[in-house]
Amino acid sequence: SRLLLEEARRADKPLRLRVQVKSFDVVARLVQAGLGIGVLPEDAADAFARPMGLRLILLTDSWASRRMYVGVKEYASLSASARLLVDHLIGAGSPPTRG
Repeated sequence: SRLLLEEARRADKPLRLRVQVKSFDVVARLVQAGLGIGVLPEDAADAFARPMGLRLILLTDSWASRRMYVGVKEYASLSASARLLVDHLIGAGSPPTRG
């Protein structure tokens, strides 16, 4: 999360995180419950996506030095601010999606 926070600061768009958790399992369960989005490394995203019914959206920005995905339960049901964050994270292009 430090990398994400630093990039947000650099873009002059500070994140206001409501919840921070220490395990990818908890991140995935919060996303599954529709409580937000999660940024996960590829291995963790792959492990949780199919069994939890999550959709994976590849992050392609240079700051995502590992293959990172944004996990969402259902993009259309996200709040406007969460959709804006997802859209910002994935950029203007059409990134690969899975799930």
